[in-house]
Amino acid sequence: MGTINVKDLQGAEVKVQAVEGYSLMELLRDNGFEMAAICGGACICGTCHVYVRGENARHLPEPAYDEAELLETKPDYIEGVSRLACQINYAEELDGLTLELTEDN
Repeated sequence: MGTINVKDLQGAEVKVQAVEGYSLMELLRDNGFEMAAICGGACICGTCHVYVRGENARHLPEPAYDEAELLETKPDYIEGVSRLACQINYAEELDGLTLELTEDN
């Protein structure tokens, strides 16, 4: 178990306990953050768009083709920072990762 830092739309930052194997989308929703996540993690809606920041972001794999294509359609897309929370499973090397919620949620 570890923690991720979540920055909400008002700029407040909260530490959230993270369990290995859960997607970042699941961790956010389970900890009370509003996230539409309409498709439930199927990588087809883009409503779990977050910005991934922090030193540990280097441990993330590159987005798969489907995720990258969907992210590029988002008006607030930032290359190298935008990700879909449903497509990233928490692992211990991500301990301390910072997620910033976006208007897409």
